[in-house]
Order: sequence, then C-alpha cells, then structure tokens
Amino acid sequence: MNTRYLAAQTVQKVIFNSQSLSEVLPQALAKVNEVTARSAIQDLTYNALRWYFQLNTVLNFLLNSPLKNKDGDITCILLIGLYEIFHTDKPEYAIVNETVAYATAAKKSWAKGLINAALRRSIREKQKILIEIAKEEQSEYAHPDWIINFLHQQWPSKWQTILKENNKLPPMWLRVNQQKTTTENYKKLLQEKDYNSFLDKELPMALLLEKPVGVQQLPHFEKGFCSVQDAAGQYATQLLDLQNGMRVLDACAAPGSKTCHILETGLSLEVIAIEKSATRTELLKENLQRLEVSAQLIIDDAMNIQDWWDEKLFDRILLDVPCSATGVIRRHPDIKLLRKESDMAELVQTQQKLLKTLWQTLKPGGKLLYSTCSMFSQENSEIIKWFLENEADAKLIPITIAEGVDTGFGIQLFPGDLSRDGFFYALLGK
Repeated sequence: MNTRYLAAQTVQKVIFNSQSLSEVLPQALAKVNEVTARSAIQDLTYNALRWYFQLNTVLNFLLNSPLKNKDGDITCILLIGLYEIFHTDKPEYAIVNETVAYATAAKKSWAKGLINAALRRSIREKQKILIEIAKEEQSEYAHPDWIINFLHQQWPSKWQTILKENNKLPPMWLRVNQQKTTTENYKKLLQEKDYNSFLDKELPMALLLEKPVGVQQLPHFEKGFCSVQDAAGQYATQLLDLQNGMRVLDACAAPGSKTCHILETGLSLEVIAIEKSATRTELLKENLQRLEVSAQLIIDDAMNIQDWWDEKLFDRILLDVPCSATGVIRRHPDIKLLRKESDMAELVQTQQKLLKTLWQTLKPGGKLLYSTCSMFSQENSEIIKWFLENEADAKLIPITIAEGVDTGFGIQLFPGDLSRDGFFYALLGK
C-alpha cells in the first residue's frame, strides 16, 4: 500500500480524531513489510505532526478557505507535502507529483488541481511564506501558544532552546542489561555491526547510538541484552539507592522501563509494579519476559490502595506520575496537538493525590522518588513545595545530576542537554 497514503491517514486520525500516535502508527506500519516503506511512513507522520503549527499557517496562507473536516485527509496530505518542501532536500517536482497522486489513491480526483496549485504556489512564494511564518511564535517554533507562553514565563533564558530541541529528531539511547553483559562488551558487539556508540560519564549502563536503528537490528535484543531508554529516565534506579532485601513499589509502571531497570540491578528485591491500563500492562509483561526478570504485577489505579495494598510498608517508592509529557515532545510530537492547557488542572490534582496517597505506604526512613517528563513547574517543583508544606514527616533529600538545574525542590533536566530528554526528579525522605 502507498506509504504516503498510509501516512496521511495516520496523521488524519491524530489531528481530526484526537487519537495518539502510539495508538495509530502501529496500525499503519502493520500494513507494510519493507523496512524502507515503514521508515518512510514514520518520517512523514512524525514530521507532519512535529511541524504542524507551522505547516498549518502555511496552508492557511495558500488556501482561500479551510477544507471541510470530511476532506481532512486532503488537509493532511498537503501538510505532508509542505513538510517535504520546507524541511527536506527532496526534489520539488517529485514532492508535487507524489502528493497529487494521493488524490487518485483516495478516490478524490477533484483534489488533484487543488493540491497541485497549492504546492506549486508554496514553491514559487517560499521566501514570502517564510516571512509569514516568522511573524508569530506559534508558527515560527511550531508549538501551540499555551506551551510557548508557559515555557517563556518559567524558563525565560531557556524557552527558545527548549522549543528548538523539541523540533529535533530524538537520539537513541540504550540501557545495557548488566545481568547479561557489560556496557563495554555490548559497545563492541554494536561496533561489529558498524554501529558507533558512546559511553556516558554518569550512567554506567547507558550507550548513545550515533544513528538510530531498528530494535531488531540490535545485537541480542530479543535475548534481553539491552533496552531502549533515554538517559534521563535511567537516573531513576540510581537515585533510588536500592539495597538487598528492600520492598520496592513502582507506581504507574508501564511500559516498564524503570521496573526492568530496577530488576536488572541483580539485587534481592521484592518489586511490586502497578499499572491501571491492562493494555499497557501487557507491554510491561513483554519487557519482563524478554529480559528474563520478574515482578509482582497489579492492574489497578495506584490511588486505590484499599484494593491492592497488603499494608506492608515499602522501603522505596518510584512515583513516575502521569504528566503533560512536555519534556519528550521530540519523541511524541502529537503531544502538541493532543495536550491542552485545560488538562493541566486535572493533571496537577492527580499528581497531588498520588503523592499524598502513596506516602502512606512508605516506611519511616524510606525514600520516594517523584519524577515527571514535564517542563512545567506546576507539575514539578510546585508539587513538591506543596507536599513538603503539608506533610510534617517529609523532607527533601538533595540530589545532583550533571546539567540539571536545582529548582530548590528538585532537579530539572532540559531536552537536548547531554542529549537527554526533559525530566524532573525530586527525592523525598520519610
């Protein structure tokens, strides 16, 4: 099936049906077998969404009036064509011809002339359009205004860098399973396949690939020698300060990167992982099986402690809360469209409830690591400040991470710094 057709249909589901890319992209990829075709679908889909707020400005400039929702696929194929014209070196004639051909595949011959005229005009008036793009921050930085405003207010010296990093292709980090091999040995295995990688000074199990590759191309991936996990997320296990014999809770655990990392320490631990989504729990199970480690899995909302907690206190709790995910936009560009400013109040309320509820299950002398992949203080330092003011037996334990900014209530990592994602950590002692 035509890759451009599948990409347009996928983008349409995100923009017009508010479905997540992680949900709809695998459906499109399942329809093709060729590696190059799958790669093309991913590239077109991710980048049409990554640059949506810019490309949509261009489209509005080119069209006399927006297309009707029933022709959302034509809107999406135009966005894909405009992405290629403004952000790739592909020959312009090929972009126009292939985009126009979509109308035939979609059985909308009436759209051929519209697509052809719009794209050719965009080529002719490219410099004029670039001036239009620069007039508004939303189109210049390809983010919704509310995200730009939040970042501008909270990080006045960094907001532009954050936005630019969000629009870059994400790096590929590996976490080497120390129960299977050493990081140095795995680096050699990668080199044997001509995959260059780089060690990390702070994270002994981390490798940064020079160029991303498919997981099935990674040496012994199916045997659990490594996992894909950004370096920012790999700090969690290190910060938890785990010791033999500890009872550990990983709340909101799926898809299980941090659960598995905890188990890869090789320590004698009792690990309980909770996830309220049955579908996401299946991903967690698959990861555990591939890595040949085990944990007690519970499908439930972590806040419902009366349903799952056996009243045995935990030595350590990892609380990676649901959040705006604004620190990982480069990996999930659909966040720009799916996340709304109106979501923030509910997210903050959920984060507060989870922290307050799970605190009850922590031993005196125990530690709780609070983490998000958010760039917003409402979900990060303000949550910790609120909690410390309302829990007499809670104290903030100082932590340091290279390139991280100490907010006074935890450490904020920024997208792109040391090639990491945006992340927040705060360690609380009881």
